[in-house]
Amino acid sequence: MIDTVGRLLAATDGLSVCHDPPAEPPVPGTFEPLPPDLHPDLAASFTRHYPGGLYRHQRAALDHLLAGRHTVVATRTSSGKSLIYSAPVLNALLHDPDATALFLFPQKALANDQLGRLCAAADDLPAVPPGGPPARISSHGTTGRPTRTSGRRSASRSRSC
Repeated sequence: MIDTVGRLLAATDGLSVCHDPPAEPPVPGTFEPLPPDLHPDLAASFTRHYPGGLYRHQRAALDHLLAGRHTVVATRTSSGKSLIYSAPVLNALLHDPDATALFLFPQKALANDQLGRLCAAADDLPAVPPGGPPARISSHGTTGRPTRTSGRRSASRSRSC
């Protein structure tokens, strides 16, 4: 299935496909150093939290994403995909305080879990955009209209996670 999806997606100009091999017996992880083009504050945070470096699939995907290439990553549960998609966003926010991001999740529980992790990662970074701390908005089917409206307004003037 991954090979079929990979062939279809690879036909799209500029799209990269990165994935781990099929399930095999457990082996120690293969680690890679951090990408050199990460913002220094983000690199310092990753060094504190991941002293051994990144898993090889995380590094490969980040290299593609930081180069501006569309990338699809398919790996096992708890393999570090959240870091893959959040790192380029945090990196962009550190370089441009006016940058924004939109994350879509299929379930409220997953969205809340990922929002907490992303906000914890953002809170670990010393750089705060001018004007105060970033906006952090979670919107779902039961979010009231005033909260959604306020979230859209604050997201247009600060970072959103």
